[in-house]
Amino acid sequence: DSFVVATQGGTYSLVLTNANGCSDSASVSVIVFSLPVAQIDSAGPLAFCQGDSVILRSANNGSYQWYRNGAAVSTDSFVVATQSGTYSLVLTNANGCSDSASLAVTVFGLPLAQIDSTGPLAFCQGDSVILRSVNPGSYQWYRNGAALSTDSFVVATQSGTYSLVLTNANGCSDSVSLAVSVFGLPVAQIDSSGPLSFCSGDSVILRSANIGNYQWFRNGVAISNDSFVVATQSGTYSLVLTNANGCSDSASLAVSVFGLPVSQ
Repeated sequence: DSFVVATQGGTYSLVLTNANGCSDSASVSVIVFSLPVAQIDSAGPLAFCQGDSVILRSANNGSYQWYRNGAAVSTDSFVVATQSGTYSLVLTNANGCSDSASLAVTVFGLPLAQIDSTGPLAFCQGDSVILRSVNPGSYQWYRNGAALSTDSFVVATQSGTYSLVLTNANGCSDSVSLAVSVFGLPVAQIDSSGPLSFCSGDSVILRSANIGNYQWFRNGVAISNDSFVVATQSGTYSLVLTNANGCSDSASLAVSVFGLPVSQ
């Protein structure tokens, strides 16, 4: 043929002969440079959760050009992948020959940990509040760092920091915390200045043994908000003692007043 396709290094010679059988020759040398080997090493998994990353590094030396989804991102020997996409490396050697390699990185989204409460987060001892995850997933609840429950909700009856770790189907997690305050109750206790049974015309002083806000009742009817009451009538005397946090306790006792005889 009048041509040859050279794919290998070597000396290529042409012998040209005319119609009279006369010949001439010429030679050229062809040099074929070898290609580099583009190979990508990763420092960890190629699928991970948002907020993490993986380092992709060229396994071989040369001039580097990295791409993500076709857009140039770096000319270093490595790239830190934090987003999903196809990461490609074009490796060029000293002779200007290139090779390329690609791999896919998948970044999973995080769930959103959010807590709803059925009531106030500060309340009196004996009450409670339900803390519930707003979003679905796998649940782990903690109180002050100690595991409590794997349900979608927890009933908080004690003071502390309640935390929810929510994990989605890809194993990615998010967390949220809130503080619950449980106030102690006061102790309602009634001291009396004398016997609780006496004759008409006498009386007994009933006094709160502890400090707070006072409300006294006789047979369920409010009679005083002093720290004491003077009982002159029979009945059940009750004290409701409330502390500075609005928490209350109550105590009751019965007073009996005997009628006097009628002299004739």
